[in-house]
Parts: sequence; C-alpha cells; structure tokens
Amino acid sequence: HIKMAEYSKELGPIYQMSFGGRDYIVLNSPEVIKGVLETNGSKNSDRVPSTVVLLMSDNGLMWAWGADNSYLRKSRRLFHNGFINKTNWEKNFPELYNNQVGRILRKIRDHGTADEGYSLMDVCYLYTINVSMSVLFNRDYESCDDPDFLEMNAVAHDFSDLGVALQIECPKILEFAISPFMNNAKRLQNKFRSVFSKYIKELREKRAKGIIVKCLISDILDVQEKEQLTEPELDNFAAASMVGATDTTALSLANLLVTLANYPEVQLKVQKELDTVVGIERHPTEQDLINLPYTKAVITECLRFCPPVWISLPHMSRERQVYNGYEIPANTGILQNIYATNMSPELFDKPEEFNPDRYYKEELLKPNQRDHWSFGNGRRTCPGNIFAEKSLQYFTARILWAYTLTTP
Repeated sequence: HIKMAEYSKELGPIYQMSFGGRDYIVLNSPEVIKGVLETNGSKNSDRVPSTVVLLMSDNGLMWAWGADNSYLRKSRRLFHNGFINKTNWEKNFPELYNNQVGRILRKIRDHGTADEGYSLMDVCYLYTINVSMSVLFNRDYESCDDPDFLEMNAVAHDFSDLGVALQIECPKILEFAISPFMNNAKRLQNKFRSVFSKYIKELREKRAKGIIVKCLISDILDVQEKEQLTEPELDNFAAASMVGATDTTALSLANLLVTLANYPEVQLKVQKELDTVVGIERHPTEQDLINLPYTKAVITECLRFCPPVWISLPHMSRERQVYNGYEIPANTGILQNIYATNMSPELFDKPEEFNPDRYYKEELLKPNQRDHWSFGNGRRTCPGNIFAEKSLQYFTARILWAYTLTTP
C-alpha cells in the first residue's frame, strides 16, 4: 500500500498493475474512488473470482465475497434489516453493548493483575464475537476458556490467517503452487458449514418447542422458504455475517487500545469528557454517546490512522468503460488504496500524527470531505460500518471510564 501510494505520485491517482495473471486498477484519491466505485458502481461492484476465495466461500455463498448478483442484494438486505436496522436493534438488543463490555471489564479486573496477564486479542475477540453471535443467534460466551468460544475464535482466526491468500488467482496448471492455501480454504469452508449448521439446528429445536428467540437467524428462518434460501446458503450467510462483523472490528479495537496506551494525553482528554458528562456515580450508557464528541473523534481518528486493512477487498469491473479518458477493460480487478487517502497530506494536515482534534475542532474540518475511507466505497461498502463505529465508541467510553491504559 505504501509503494502503491508512491507510484501514484509518478503515475497519477489511477494506474494499472498486474498480480497473479490479472490486471488491476489502483485507485489512490477520493475523486477517482468516487468516480469509479460510486458513480460507476453498477459496472464495478463484482468480486475478483480468486481460486482461494471461491473455495473458502463455496463459490460465493459467503455473500460479502461473492459476485454482484441477486443473491448478494438479498443477503445485504437481510443483513441490514436484522443486524443494523436501528429499530430492530433497540427493540431486541437494548443492553447488548452494556452487558458485553461489562463482562470484559470484569475479566480485566479479575485477571489483569495476574502474572500471566490478560491477552489483548482475547479481550477484543471475546467482545466482538459475543456481540455478533448475540445478534445472529442470541448466544454468547462467558469466557475465553469456553469450548464453544474457542471453536468460534479458531474459525475467526483461521479466516484472518488466510489474509492476502484470499486474492490469489492461479491457472489450473499451476494450482500445485498454492495447494496449501487451497487446502486451508477448503477446510475453512467445511468448518463454517459444520459450526454454523450446529447453531442453526439448535435454534430450530428451540423454535419447535415454542421458545421465542429474538435474533437475526431466527427472523431469517421465518422467511427462508419465501426467500428461497438453501441450507448451504443459510450456513454461509451466518458465517459471512459473523466473520465480517467480528474480524475487522476486533482488529480495529486492538489498534485502538494500543494507540491509546501510547497517547496518554488523548486518554486524559477522553476521561475529562467522561467525568463532565457521566461522572463517577454511574457508568456511560449508549445514550451518553451523543454528548461525547471528543470520544467519537478519537474513534474516527483511529480508524483513519490505523484501520484494520490498508487495501480494500478488490472489486472487479463488469464491462469495458472509460473514466476520465482512462480505459478500464472488463474483468479488471479494482483496488482501493486506503493508505493513499487516509494518509494523504493534501487531505489531512500532518497525516502521520495521531490527532483526534482534526475531527473535534470545527476549524480543522474541511467541508464535504469524508472522515476516512476505511470501510470501502460504493455498493460493496462494509454494511456494518455504523455498527462497528458505535461498538468501538461504547467500548472506549466504558473502558476509559473505568481504567487507564499504559504501555508495559
């Protein structure tokens, strides 16, 4: 991503590179990102059908990694209606963040002073997996030692470990060269099916007994026949929703905690804001967030300064087109270089510095400029971006109300 940004200084904000036998267009400025992925989004919202992605996603049934088709649109609609619809959220999960963050704070209190310490990543994954699984299945896990949590955590980490291998394309004759990645992708898809079909079976059994379970997958079971969702599609819908909502949010949370530990002056400002708005007699609530502008600014700046990924999941052009005199052939991969925009000195004053004031002080705000580009763009923008930001805001408010983070 850094080298791509350097190339853009010589070649311009849009240029072509080749990876693994496919040509890619690299987008390095807000103008070309908006023009290619938003204005021309109907032409540029497919996914690159990489060998590893197809195996991992059962040929695109994990909707976030699948083609731009009716199944994707149906999946995004179902996800939005249940996962991030504000009315449904407030009705079904009024205390979700409060309960899950409270559990984490108790774990830190009970185990944080132990000789072995308490794993930062365990904290982040326990929180984000519990939030995701509560919404999907009305299930959560008491601790990182819970066998069911360990299984789900392994699924999330196995997905994360595939990393850039997800973008590998390879002709049949050369597939032996990436056989380890292919085997891991096949195993992961089988794991997705076995783990999530188990939770769906348990949910069906509860429903058969007349037990009302408020969760997204229960709502989808109500319309499964109407929506014509097969069992493999249902398993993969749940898997895509869980890993999509968990992995990047957990990484964002880990980045945030490490950054705050290294910027004590920022922590102090957040804590002073919390003292003024909340006080010490009660902990922050979701309703307090609207009155915590500096805390929100810290989250926004952290997502700009150290997002979970620096290059977005590739799009692919559906047809030949010309953008500002630049030809984009059909079936060309499209990479959004998040680093080039989030770290642009033309867009942000001293972008290499962590400075939440850029989102807090009105005189530092530039009109009509986005806060950051960390959630992607166009029709494939992360559908859970609002959920992720609110989740991070509330976690930060609660943990800094209770504790001060320091480096070893």
